[in-house]
Amino acid sequence: MLSSNLSSNLSKANVVLHTSSDWTRWIGMIRVRAGTAWKYCDPYKDTPPVLTPPSREITENPIAAALYRTDYEEYRLARTTLAQIDQFVFDSVSTQSLAFILGLDTLYERRVELKKRFQPDDRVTYLELDTRLYKLRSTVKKTGILDWLSRFEILYSEYKLANHPQYQGNMLEFELLKCLKRVDAQNQEDTQTREPEKHVDSVYDIISEFTNYYRNIEAIQSNIRASSASTALATFQGESNASSGDSDGKGKPGKSYTAQTSQTSSQTASQKEWPTCLCGIKHSFNSCHYINPRAKKPDNYSEKM
Repeated sequence: MLSSNLSSNLSKANVVLHTSSDWTRWIGMIRVRAGTAWKYCDPYKDTPPVLTPPSREITENPIAAALYRTDYEEYRLARTTLAQIDQFVFDSVSTQSLAFILGLDTLYERRVELKKRFQPDDRVTYLELDTRLYKLRSTVKKTGILDWLSRFEILYSEYKLANHPQYQGNMLEFELLKCLKRVDAQNQEDTQTREPEKHVDSVYDIISEFTNYYRNIEAIQSNIRASSASTALATFQGESNASSGDSDGKGKPGKSYTAQTSQTSSQTASQKEWPTCLCGIKHSFNSCHYINPRAKKPDNYSEKM
C-alpha cells in the first residue's frame, strides 16, 4: 500500500506523459506508487480483478470480527490509493492527451487507452535503452562514480520494466562489472569475460558493494591525509637527527643511510608495476578485497577497516 508520505505527494508529477518516449518512466512511476493496488488497474491485463468490499457476516465471534476489520481496512486503503492514482493520471498527462481519457469511466479504461496511444513498439524501446546504455558506458571515467552508478541503476530499472532481452540474462551485470574495471586504471589482470550462465551478483548487489567500498576508501584516505603532515614532519626530524651520526664526515651518507636507501629502492622496485589503489595499497582492482569479495584478504585483515 501507499505510505502516508507517498499519498500526500501523489499529485506531484515527476514525469509528464507527452510522447511515447515518456511512457516507460511514466507507467513505471505509477506502478511503484500504486503498490499492491496495481493489480486492479494494470493496463497489461485483459481482465483485472474488481475491487469489492469484504462481506460482513453477523457473528459474535471476536476472531471473525477482527478479520473483517482487517479486510475492510485493506479494502479502504486500496480504494483510496486507486482514487489518488486516478487523480495523478489526470495531473501527469499533457493537455493534448486529456481528450483521449475524459469520456472513459474507470481508471483501468483510461490506462488502457493511454497505453494504446503512447506505448512504443518494443523494438523502439529496446533501441532507445541500448543507445542510452552506450552513452552512459562512455562516461564512466568522466563523471563522479557514485553519480554514474545512480544513473546506471535507473537505466537498469527501465530495462527491467521494458522486459528487455538483456535483462533476462546477466548481460547488464557483466556490463556493469566491465565498466567498473575501466574505473581502475591499474587493472591489468586477466579480464576475460565470465560465461553468462554462471552466477553473478545482481546489479543492486554490485552497486551496493562498490558504494560501500568507495565510501570506506574515502574515509581511509581522509585519515591518511589528516596524518600525512605530522608523519612527514616526524620523518624529517628523525633523518635530520641521524644525519650527523650516519655521515662519514666528508658529506657522504653513512652505512645506515645507504641501507635504508637500498631497502626503499627494493620496495619500490617490487611495487612500481601497480599504481596506488583507492584503498592505499599498490595492487590491481581485482585484488582489492574491499571491492572484490572473492579476492584473497591479507593476513592482518580486520573487518573494522
